[in-house]
Amino acid sequence: MSKIEIKVVSYLSLTILSICMCFFFIFYFSFIGGAGNDSSAYKLVAENILNGCGVSLSKIGSEICVPHFGGNQGPGYPAFIAFTWLITGHSDFAVRLLQAFLYSTSIIYLVESVNRYTESFKISLILGIILVISPLHTAWSRFILSECLTIAGTLWVFAEIIRSLQSKSLRILPIAFAFVFTTFMRLDAILILFPIIMTAFFIHRPIDAIKKIIYVGLIFTIPWSGWLTRNYIVGLDNLFQPKLEELINETPGVFKWTKTWSTHQYSSISVFFPIYAYAYDEIVIDGEAYSSNSEKNTVQMLLDDLQNHINKPFPDHIDEGFSQLAQKRIEADPLGYYLILPLKRTFKFWVNLNAGYGLPGFDNRLSSQDRLDLINGGIKEKAKMITKYPFIVFSRIFAQLWKLALFSGFFIACWISVKDKHFEHRNLTLIVLSFIFARSFVTGAFNLTEARFSVTQMPILELVVVLTMLSFFKKNNFK
Repeated sequence: MSKIEIKVVSYLSLTILSICMCFFFIFYFSFIGGAGNDSSAYKLVAENILNGCGVSLSKIGSEICVPHFGGNQGPGYPAFIAFTWLITGHSDFAVRLLQAFLYSTSIIYLVESVNRYTESFKISLILGIILVISPLHTAWSRFILSECLTIAGTLWVFAEIIRSLQSKSLRILPIAFAFVFTTFMRLDAILILFPIIMTAFFIHRPIDAIKKIIYVGLIFTIPWSGWLTRNYIVGLDNLFQPKLEELINETPGVFKWTKTWSTHQYSSISVFFPIYAYAYDEIVIDGEAYSSNSEKNTVQMLLDDLQNHINKPFPDHIDEGFSQLAQKRIEADPLGYYLILPLKRTFKFWVNLNAGYGLPGFDNRLSSQDRLDLINGGIKEKAKMITKYPFIVFSRIFAQLWKLALFSGFFIACWISVKDKHFEHRNLTLIVLSFIFARSFVTGAFNLTEARFSVTQMPILELVVVLTMLSFFKKNNFK
C-alpha cells in the first residue's frame, strides 16, 4: 500500500478503536448519577429548547418560561443535546454516541497535526494509540455531561496550536472557532486562553503576537457578545450567571466558610450537594473543618437550626452565621487562607488517588460519610473497599498508576525544557505548562477541586510526554 493508504487505514482503525472503547462504556455503564443534578439540568434546558421555551430551567409544562444564562455552563451542551434529540427522537444513547464520535474525531485531528509537526507518522500513531486507550478520559462519553465535548474541543484547540507551531503562524480563525466551541461547552475552558497567548508570543514578534491575539479575541467575542445581548434583551438581572454561581450566591457565607478549611473535593461536596437539594439533614462536615471546639459548637448550633428548614431555601441568618465564622478565621490566619490552603487544594487536586476520571465507580454506592471515611481512613478501611468492590478498586488503581506515570513524564519534560533551550518540543511543553498553572491557580483560589475539572489537561499532558519520550528515538532514525 502507498503511504497515503497506510495513513487512511491507520486513522480509520484508530477511530474505530476509539469509538468501540467509548461504546463499551456507553453500552454497559451509561450513568446519570453522581453528577446527576448537572445531567438533569442539561436535559431540562434541552427539553425547553425543543418545546420553544428557549434556554430556561423552568419546569416542563409550566406556563411561564423563565430565561436563563445557559444552565450549568454555557448554552452549548444543552443545544447539542436538543439537536441530537431532534433528529433521533429524544435518544440519550444517541447523545452519548455522537459525543463519542466527536471525541474520537478530535483525537484523529490532533494525531494528524502531530504528524505534520514532527514529520513522523510512527510518532503520531503511537500518540493516537495512547490517547485512545487512556483510562483518564476515554470513559466520559458514558455521561450526559459536557466533559466529553470539552475534551474534544480542547484537543481541537491544541491541534490548531500545533499546526501554528509547525507553520510558524498563529491560525487565527481555526483557533478562535475551536475556542468558542469549547467555552460554550464549559466556561472554565477560558483557561485555554493562556496557551493561545503563549503560542502567539513563541511564534511572532511581540507587536505581531499582540495583533494576532486581538484578532482571535475579536472573533471570540462575536458569539459571546451575541449571547450576552440575548440575556440583556430577555431581562436577566445578571447577564453572566451560570447555575453554579446562582447556587453560590444563595449561600455565600457557607461557601466562604468552606473555603477557610476545605482541601479536597469530597469535603466540599458533602456540604454543598445537600444544600443545593435542600436536604440539610444530609450535610456532613469533615473533621478538618474546625479550628476550635468553640467553632465546632457554633457550627453545630447553626446546623441544628437548619434542620427546621429542610426542603426550604437556605435561611439568610444561618448563612450570615457561617460568614462571620469565615471572617474570623481569615482575620486570624490570612497567610493560611490566601496561600497555604490554596497550595494544599492544588496538590490534592492533582494527586487525588481516589478520583475515577469517568471510569465506572462507586457512583451512588457510597454516601458522603463513606467517602470521607475512605479518604481519611487507614489501610484497613481501604482493604474493605478492595474486597467489596474489586473491579472498581483495581480499575481505579490502574488509572492512578497511569496518572502518576504521566505526571512523572511531564515533570521530566519540563526539566528538559528548562535545562535545554534547544529541545525540539520545548515551546509546546511550556505552552502546556501554562495551561496547568492556570488550572492550578483557579483550583486553589476558588476551591474548585472536583477531579473532573482536570480532565481536559490529561490528554494534553499525554501529548507532551509521548513527544518527549519518542524524540530520543527520533534522533536515532525513528521516522
